[in-house]
Amino acid sequence: MFNYIKSFFIIQNNIVNIDFLLTRSTLSFVTAFVITFFTILFLIYLLKKSKSYQPIRDEGPTSHNVKKNIPTFGGLACCFGLLISTLLFCNMNDIYIIATLIISMSFGLIGLIDDITKVFFHNTNGFKGSIKIMLETLICCLVLLWLISNDSPITNEHTIFIPFIHYMLYIGIFFIPLIIFTIIGSSNAVNLTDGLDGLVIVPIILSALAFFVIAIFSAYGVNAVFIKTINFDNPSELAVMCSAVIGSGIAFLMFNRYPAKIFMGDVGSLMFGAFLGCVAVFLRYEIFFAIIGLIFVLEALSDIIQIISWRIFGKKIFKMAPLHHHFEQCGWKEKKVVLIFWSFSLICLIIGFLGIINF
Repeated sequence: MFNYIKSFFIIQNNIVNIDFLLTRSTLSFVTAFVITFFTILFLIYLLKKSKSYQPIRDEGPTSHNVKKNIPTFGGLACCFGLLISTLLFCNMNDIYIIATLIISMSFGLIGLIDDITKVFFHNTNGFKGSIKIMLETLICCLVLLWLISNDSPITNEHTIFIPFIHYMLYIGIFFIPLIIFTIIGSSNAVNLTDGLDGLVIVPIILSALAFFVIAIFSAYGVNAVFIKTINFDNPSELAVMCSAVIGSGIAFLMFNRYPAKIFMGDVGSLMFGAFLGCVAVFLRYEIFFAIIGLIFVLEALSDIIQIISWRIFGKKIFKMAPLHHHFEQCGWKEKKVVLIFWSFSLICLIIGFLGIINF
């Protein structure tokens, strides 16, 4: 049975793995959208029938108490959409596709275990954050060791691209820690941003769209005319994966926009964040990602600053952290916060592209 399924994927992959990158990307987008859409419908039905809801944290805003009967695990559907689309339409001989898939799905599994702990064992905090970080670090290190053993270009040339000045900065031995920090930081920053209906998924879609465009331009070698790209290897397969993320993200948004019918959960936010971090690293666009994903950076920084300030000085800088809760406590309606954060993400996307355009 296993060999039959494996041969099916291989046959399908050979059929679609052709020069028409945009065709494969379109198929990946549609497949991820359909799988995510119908899987979410099934999850909503199943979770509501079993009354499996994520408990609301006591320290959260009181206005969120109305969300106590909304199911979570929506990100699990996104994981299925990305996984199946990747297996069908990407070249599975590409080491960067394999690495991105392993890291993304592994981080998603960590999030899934955390969600199960919260929902079925009624633990609002899940398992310890330090355990999460250790597991995430271990996964990244193992995948990086595999990439090094395969003599991948990403682990040989220790440089990062600086937008606006178009300069390749050599950072030597700090490159490996930067890769790990980018992936883990991205994953947990996206996780922190996931706190309001529809808030996190639009910045995720915009970031994936940006990387899709970059991978397309880089693959066709037209960066000299349009945008600056780093052609260390053929990154076209990353474009196909990005299109799958866009498809699954749009499908999820249809159910997660205000008022949400389902939440993403850690399974989705950790997976999406790890994916974006991987793509940023493999395209060598870490700083570009920090610009277009500035909303993730600010959310993470607000949480870190709040914790440090409280532990050292006994004072809070924000009324509540992460940042979106601060604005809620200032009296902003949830829809207003979400729309402003979406708009801010779009502005950051435009600024980011201005930094890589060849003038």
